[in-house]
Amino acid sequence: MVSTTLSKNKVVDTYIVISLFLIPSSFLGLISYRVFYIPGLFDLRLLSWLLAMPLLFVCWRSLHGITRTYPGRLLIILVLFVLIRFIVSLFQGIPFREAFTVFRMGFNTPISCLAFLCFFNSIDNYRIRRIFKWAFVLFTINLVLYFINYLGLGIYDNIKEITEETHQGITITRNLSGYPVYFPLFFVISFYLTLLSFRPLTILITLFSLFIVYISATRNFIFTSLITLSIILFFYILKRKSGFFKRVLQIIISLVFFFIIVVSLKNDVYQFLKVKFDTTIKVELKENTGTYAYRTRLIETSIQEVESTGDIIFGKGYTRFGKRGSYKFVLGGDTLVAPVIFCEGYLGLAIRIVPIFYFLFWGLKRLRASGVNQYIGLAMVAVVIGSSVNYVQTTIFFNYIEYMLYFFVAHRYLVNLEGEEELMEEVRNLAATT
Repeated sequence: MVSTTLSKNKVVDTYIVISLFLIPSSFLGLISYRVFYIPGLFDLRLLSWLLAMPLLFVCWRSLHGITRTYPGRLLIILVLFVLIRFIVSLFQGIPFREAFTVFRMGFNTPISCLAFLCFFNSIDNYRIRRIFKWAFVLFTINLVLYFINYLGLGIYDNIKEITEETHQGITITRNLSGYPVYFPLFFVISFYLTLLSFRPLTILITLFSLFIVYISATRNFIFTSLITLSIILFFYILKRKSGFFKRVLQIIISLVFFFIIVVSLKNDVYQFLKVKFDTTIKVELKENTGTYAYRTRLIETSIQEVESTGDIIFGKGYTRFGKRGSYKFVLGGDTLVAPVIFCEGYLGLAIRIVPIFYFLFWGLKRLRASGVNQYIGLAMVAVVIGSSVNYVQTTIFFNYIEYMLYFFVAHRYLVNLEGEEELMEEVRNLAATT
């Protein structure tokens, strides 16, 4: 009986890993997204979302526990808002296919976030650790596959040629397809493992993760990763009593040598990034040009559009800006602030942001704790700040699977952990009295 239960649990956990980690990554990039793509109707994001939906019915009892927590109530309010906004969009005269096409591009992720959270709230910490252990292995494999493809071996089904980019006479190999999904999540996990045990494997994965960010030559990825890493390192340098001070010094020394070696081996990427950052700081930001200015103008346009029709509070509904086939700022993905304001208004933006602030302050409170409790709080603070500094590109408030789901799961994990500690304390007290 016990063996059968364990076997069923493994099957269910495998289902979660496939739907939550493998499918969004296009099976680590090995299967082309085109296999599942039906224009305007179906893609891998929708498949992952649909696979999450049964969890709402299978684990529906978890909803009661979720409603008893403050962040859980905030998530449910958001889910109700997007559902009501979708229904109202149809009553506004927006065709179902048009509304659903826009809705499934990421506006629907709070619903799948709640579905996955129902599952995670129904299991113990042992299974949570096992799922993330499996996912971390997949992440590590994804890093290796990305690097192999970067070298030009063309293992990705949807990429058979090396992609190059030239900026001011500097040409580098640059390919973002196959970039590991949920990178910030697994990076902070690998860093924590390095803090706990300064072993060659954990150090290698952490440094290799940074190397992948570096060769991606993407300013947003590099900037957010550096901010996240800097906050964590700076905290443990200041808080010497945490027990990680010496370990952090070892990591910093390793990072210095790593940087010297990487720049020596891939100096073309360094020069490319140097020119890119110089252009951004000295030209684009001063003269209001370039990609940053373009994205801020998209936000301004979305605000002007909703203000002109009096839709500033609730937005225009789930419809694109322009004719069918037009992407612009609603489906374009250049910035996600613009489509949220355009479709859901300031109210939708506010409801999406409130849970982020909750976890930011919740994480700050955890800084006074110790061990994994403290690190989870620190990681939340670092990730929120790192992803929010470049607000025009962040996805943290839009795609609730990419960041927020893992904040909710971490919250649940610590609640379970506190319950386990209380149980152990009761057992010790009982043993002492007998």
